[in-house]
Amino acid sequence: MKKCKIFCVFIISVLLSLAGMKTDIYADEVYEDVRIEEPEQKFYYFNSKITVEEINRNLPQELTLVSDGTRTSVKVHWKCFTDNYDTTSYYAYQFIPVIDEQNLEIHSELNDEKKLPYVFVCFGDECVEENAGSELSKASSYKSNKNMKKIINYLTNTMGLSSAAACGIAANIYCESNCIADNIEYGYTWDNGGGYGLCQWTNYPRTSSTGRRTELVKFGARSGLDYRDINTQLKYLFYEFTTSYNGVLNDIKNIKEAEDKAQIAYDAAYIWCYEYEVPQDKEKTAIFRGNFAKSVWNEYGDINIKTRAPKLGNPSYPSLINKGRGFSVKGNVSSDKKISKIKVVVTDSRGKSATGKTVQVNSNTYNISDVDKYILFDKLREGQYYYKIYITTEDGTYNLMNKDFIVASNVPAIWSYNKPGVYECGNKFMLCGDIASSDTIVSVNAGIYKKKGGKQPVYEKRVDCSDNKIDLNIMNQSLLFHKLPGKQYYYRINVTTTTGSYTVLESLFKVEPYNIPKVKNLRQSYKSANYVSIKWNRVSIASGYRIYRSDSYNGKYVKVATVKGSANVTYKNTGLKRKRAYYYRIYPYVIKNGITTVGPASDKVQANTR
Repeated sequence: MKKCKIFCVFIISVLLSLAGMKTDIYADEVYEDVRIEEPEQKFYYFNSKITVEEINRNLPQELTLVSDGTRTSVKVHWKCFTDNYDTTSYYAYQFIPVIDEQNLEIHSELNDEKKLPYVFVCFGDECVEENAGSELSKASSYKSNKNMKKIINYLTNTMGLSSAAACGIAANIYCESNCIADNIEYGYTWDNGGGYGLCQWTNYPRTSSTGRRTELVKFGARSGLDYRDINTQLKYLFYEFTTSYNGVLNDIKNIKEAEDKAQIAYDAAYIWCYEYEVPQDKEKTAIFRGNFAKSVWNEYGDINIKTRAPKLGNPSYPSLINKGRGFSVKGNVSSDKKISKIKVVVTDSRGKSATGKTVQVNSNTYNISDVDKYILFDKLREGQYYYKIYITTEDGTYNLMNKDFIVASNVPAIWSYNKPGVYECGNKFMLCGDIASSDTIVSVNAGIYKKKGGKQPVYEKRVDCSDNKIDLNIMNQSLLFHKLPGKQYYYRINVTTTTGSYTVLESLFKVEPYNIPKVKNLRQSYKSANYVSIKWNRVSIASGYRIYRSDSYNGKYVKVATVKGSANVTYKNTGLKRKRAYYYRIYPYVIKNGITTVGPASDKVQANTR
């Protein structure tokens, strides 16, 4: 670093000498006054992720160095501020300049790269190129993102965050997923553990059957919602923030009000990244996303939205309660505005109140344990419930807790699950659900069967257990729904506890074959003494075609060949007899996930040799 400083001072001294200025290369003010001017353009957009070398070709090649009022152009190249460009798959990155002379980095105070000017490099399919043939787009990608405003509105209107704080979270979501709900992490698939959705929810380890990605799917199942939908994912984000990540939400709510709203956006983005996303090198990534949040605030922020939602500290919430047992509710509510009413309630899965208490309050704080004796968990029947806390202030009513839980009896039952129903051959079906019992579960056997009652198994999986609850997602690697040929099956789950064996689910489902079109316009295209050629119209979704032949129009047709590829629409049948008639029909087929599905037969056609 000392050599770097001396060299930088030398360059500056030469520049100032050329300008006719007297300099002292050891003077402190020389160090303090050195800076690089901001580049004219802060955002650069590309349709998809490209190499750092390609990015550098599109970013400014020179910037202005300023020292004591003297301005000089210097050649620069650019590097990723977080140093993780090649190992991550975000949709936005911060790049900072590096002076090309001996590859020395220029810092605003000769050593602080956090204060360097920077640009944002963003990727996304919605980027529109300004010039044909150019990799670079100057369209404002995040400004035109159709989901950005939807996310910000949800964070303010439903979660009660200030507009600036909402912009901080939205900036993070943009970097993670481009605000696309049905988004799998770049470079990964679902099977090898790719992050998914707005927040790129991921199981850890990635190949684990349980974790945040699985919980998203289960949340959708128990709510009767599609986990791939943006509205479902926003509700799940709220669910996480009102339960396991309640502390993160409170930290964001605790950000001090300030005249500089962009700074609030920065702070919210920093906290969200550092405590909720927790990426590699979270310190630098949080700084970059804070800087990005300031730009999001400038575009989407509404300075009139100043809502400060109440906070819930140190809450308790149930997960599984044995029937007849109680549970103690705890937590401290606080608010900048006077609290007028608090409602603590347990509802069943249909939203009907099962037990609860509403109290009138005239204070900025409240201890939830004061209503504990009114929340009668021990009176609840077996079933699935939601524990909720609502707080009312002069700004409105806020839901600070919304946690699902199960009341279990000794007879095991399955909750928050999905059933296969009807789906297309080759598609995947993701198992989810919780099996719970007040007795200890010894084992769970799940399977796919051709016959009712667990007869003629196709796939089976047994898992041993010694708990009151088990997540069915662990069966997904063994019950290969996407490998099933098109027909009818039974999905069945048997549970053994310390007191008995039970069938908790048996469901009929159907795998539909592909809707493969029929081959049309089958015809003879050439004939000779010992062979004929036939051709037909292409079926675009086909993986290939099976050719069948008969010696008579209504005779038995036997497969004589398989033609691979949908575009291969001719077949030459050699070794035939002279002056004979042959009859053909063709079946298209599709292969997906290792399963072959055969489509309908074409009309028959006669072909003659000479």
